[in-house]
Amino acid sequence: MIILTKKHFALIGSNINYSLSPFVHEKLFRLSNVNADYSIIDLKELTLENYKELLVALDGYNVTIPYKVNVMPFLDRLDPKAKFLGSVNTVKNSNAISYGYNTDVDAFLLTMKNHNVKLNGDVLILGYGGLARALASKLLFMNCNVILAVRKKSLEKEKAKNAISSLENSLFKTSKTLKIFELESLESLINTNLSLLINATPVGTFPNVNDLPVSENIIAKCDTVFDAVYNPFETYLLKTAKKLNKKAIDSVEMLVLQAVLSHKVWTEKSFCEDDIEKLVTETKDEINRKFKI
Repeated sequence: MIILTKKHFALIGSNINYSLSPFVHEKLFRLSNVNADYSIIDLKELTLENYKELLVALDGYNVTIPYKVNVMPFLDRLDPKAKFLGSVNTVKNSNAISYGYNTDVDAFLLTMKNHNVKLNGDVLILGYGGLARALASKLLFMNCNVILAVRKKSLEKEKAKNAISSLENSLFKTSKTLKIFELESLESLINTNLSLLINATPVGTFPNVNDLPVSENIIAKCDTVFDAVYNPFETYLLKTAKKLNKKAIDSVEMLVLQAVLSHKVWTEKSFCEDDIEKLVTETKDEINRKFKI
């Protein structure tokens, strides 16, 4: 009789009890017949050193705010793509070695492809965290002009300065431009049409569902709006974009796709398109149930 050892995975972050990651990953484990569980580990300290024993005991884990950049020095090896993007959201522990990967960006690119969004022209990204930094790096590499909008008080923080410096150092690989604007002054600085607006901030997250990260005037200048907030999945930002006849894309598909890509890292399992589409629908239903939307 063969006894399969149960594997243990988790999501690490801060103030993440709202996360739908356990729901998504447990569905994927069942689909792939992998004996595993997935939990939330809500960390209370910025440094990861105190959690080293806890994290290395896992078979793998996902990383969310505010650790996508901070986790990198903690890992033994980085996938070249994650190193270039400057952000890790997936870690695999194998033979006492930790490997860091980024599945966020590929999931984002697949989502844009599935919605027939061409990534070119001027792209406005709100925020400066791990997701914003990774998407900015990739879009610059793809020859988009990137505008990073950050709150004035955040621009004074060391984390924001380091993120911006890292992006500026990568510009030698592209002929395109990176501009850093204060979020509060954005309306007076944006004078042209934008191909894409990406909200990589938590603004609009439940329960503050009536908050807008930018004004309607800015949204009106954008062809497509993507919101990384998924609780609710139809945010006030996306509702406003639809009202202005803009293409509006929620992030549930990206949430599921980055989980699918994480499973490929952890277990080498793949999933068919029908199962992925069904899981996207089930995840939206779970969001509505969980947040009583």
